[in-house]
Parts: sequence; C-alpha cells; structure tokens
Amino acid sequence: MMKMSFITLDILLKDELNQIHGFINLFDLTEFGVSHMPYYTPDTVSKILRCWERAYPCRNKSMNYYNSPLILNALMVIFRRFMSENLQQRLFFHWSSLESLYQHVSPSLLPEEYGGDAGPVQNIIETWKDEVIKNREEIVQNSQYGVDENKRPVVKNPDKSGWGKMGSFRKLAVE
Repeated sequence: MMKMSFITLDILLKDELNQIHGFINLFDLTEFGVSHMPYYTPDTVSKILRCWERAYPCRNKSMNYYNSPLILNALMVIFRRFMSENLQQRLFFHWSSLESLYQHVSPSLLPEEYGGDAGPVQNIIETWKDEVIKNREEIVQNSQYGVDENKRPVVKNPDKSGWGKMGSFRKLAVE
C-alpha cells in the first residue's frame, strides 16, 4: 500500500500545480485489519511520516481516515508523536460518518460510492491505471534505487527532525 502511495505521489508531483495547491488525502480503511498491523511498526511509521512531511515537495491540506478500525485509532495516539504539530492539526477521523467526511472533503471530489459527484470508483481506478501505465518507464527506473541502511552512519545526537545533522552546504570548503 505504501509503495503505491509513493508511486502515486511521484506521478502527481510532476505537475507543479499539485505542488502549489496541495492534496486532500482520503484513506478508506474498511478492509484494514489486524493482519496489516505488523507492517506498521513505530520505526516504519516514523520514516513514512518524515518522508511524507519533509522529503516530498507537497502540501498536505488534510489527511482523512474513513472507517478506521478501533485498533488503528488507538495506535494513532502513539503515531501522533511522530507527526509535526501542523500535520496533527490536519488529521481527521471520520469512522463511518459521511457527514463528518463532507465537512473536510467536498462531495464534488468524492466518488459516487461516498455520496459524491466524481463518478464511480471503478472509472477513477481505470483512469488512474492509464496514468500509471503512461509513467511505467519512470516507475521502473525509480524502483532500482534504494538505501542500504547498514551503511548509514549512526547519529548519536540527532536533531528533532530525525534526519541527523541538518544544515546548508553553502559554506562548505572543499579542497
């Protein structure tokens, strides 16, 4: 799920207007269950959030979780500590309430299955599949990159960002 989320974000961010205007995110967690939980360790969630907040040039207007199970709601209390205050204020849980969802996401942006006007989910899926296929070559190329975490130096006193020492290389003297 996360890999596809980042592929989607990579494609969407090719359009500068998306970078400027930002995103309203909707996660329908109807099918999310206990079997998914082992994949979302605190370390993994921390890395995902840091990447989402600090590495991608996008503006997240809101993160909306619909039909989230009780166990996830409890875990989000823990995961919130990894989030910036700004992101915490943009995080909304709608459980099974479409009325609550409509307060944060216009029905004009939602598929028919959510009481919206954007057409059936299946049409949206097919349109997006076509977009992914158009970007296949870049996706394949990007999948070749990775990080060998064993080679990452251990930072004894990381700053609050979690990225280690931060700063600018403008004054770096190279001989």
